[in-house]
This record gives sequence, C-alpha cells and structure tokens, in this order.
Amino acid sequence: MRPEKTYRQPSAPGLRARPVAFPVSGGPQCFARARDLTRDTLRRWSLDHCCDDTVTVVTELTANAVTHALPYAPAGSAGVWLGLALGPGHVLCAVADPADAPPVVRRAEDGLFEEHGRGLHLIDALSERWGWLGGSSAGKTVWALLPAPPRG
Repeated sequence: MRPEKTYRQPSAPGLRARPVAFPVSGGPQCFARARDLTRDTLRRWSLDHCCDDTVTVVTELTANAVTHALPYAPAGSAGVWLGLALGPGHVLCAVADPADAPPVVRRAEDGLFEEHGRGLHLIDALSERWGWLGGSSAGKTVWALLPAPPRG
C-alpha cells in the first residue's frame, strides 16, 4: 500500500460540478468545519449517500496535514487547504499543505495497538486510489479518489 507519487494532477475529466476549496485553520474546530463543509458540498451535489466515506477520508487527510505539516510551515506559507471536485463516478478530495515531506504509511505491525497512525490505511481502504503531488519547497498535495455512484 504505497502512495502513488506523481507530478501531475490525477485525471479528472468531465467535472460534473464546480470544484470547491476551503482553508483549514488548524484551530480546535478545524476538523468539524472540514467535515461540515464536505457534507454540505456533497448534499449540493446530491451525493448524501457518499458522505460517510468521504467525510472519513477528508478528516484523515486534514488531520495528517494539520498534525504533520502545519507546525513546521514556514512563516507566510499558504497553510492547509481542502479541495473537493466531482467527476463522472467519483469525488476527488485533496489537501494541500506547506510541508515537502511525503505521506508515510505505517506498517500494520508497527502500530497494531497504537492510538494514532491508521489514517492512510483508512484512506487506502475507502478510496479507489490515492497519492500525492509535489514534495518541493512549495509543499505537497495528498489526494484520494472516492467512488460516487448516482443514488440508485
């Protein structure tokens, strides 16, 4: 379960709705706000039935960025941003942060009884695929593509 490192955007042909982006402050309510904004966006896109998995992925992506990138961000950096885009049959969740370090997937046996460290495993389980872009002094973006079938 290695992240796909790529230097191009994941393909998102035929967007079905205008993408949205939100700043993530890193304050005490930032995760609740990210979840609420994700739910509201999915409802506007008539994808209420996709909320649970998408909100879980967004929470894990933002938690990783706030925990592992934001504290080490250079002064004046752009901070953390959450983006959502709707394509045919999928939702793209992306979190940009100012750190250049790639996401690190812990081995299952390393954290079997740990309280933290399973976020990327959840992202891998819930998404069709995930990866990251960048890894330079300008930061990186970690993304996940989730299935978004029409309500059936």
